[in-house]
Amino acid sequence: MTVSEDSWKAFEYEVWMFFETRTPRDPAIADDVVANALTESALLHTRVLIEALINKNSRDDDVNLDRLLAGIVTSAELLAAQTALKTAYGTADAVGSPCWTLNKRLAHLTNERGDSFDYGPLRPLLDPLVFEVLREVAAATLRPVLRHYTR
Repeated sequence: MTVSEDSWKAFEYEVWMFFETRTPRDPAIADDVVANALTESALLHTRVLIEALINKNSRDDDVNLDRLLAGIVTSAELLAAQTALKTAYGTADAVGSPCWTLNKRLAHLTNERGDSFDYGPLRPLLDPLVFEVLREVAAATLRPVLRHYTR
């Protein structure tokens, strides 16, 4: 694939965010910068958390649910919640899946990107599924932070 004008826009967006998230030079764009940074941060944390919850591509130093729950009996409800999340998340090679979208349009600078994208549909799709897995993990582990957020 060749570098397109959209590729330049994506690259320049990253340059813009690199500088403007440090100290916005123009107060008129500060709200846009903060809104973009908050959206991207939420989605990056969603990606990291999902990949740990579904034990995706586990390497020796990865933190994942299998390792966190080693020695703990897991419920059928937890396994079902993980399966539902894994199915909805999809894979890196399934074009248009949440996994593909987060990889190609957010986490990596690819030719699939431009200078904007509507991530709106991802959170309502993924958030309830993440919550369900976390709720089951909280029930199995009684971890205070998990119990606080999954009440």
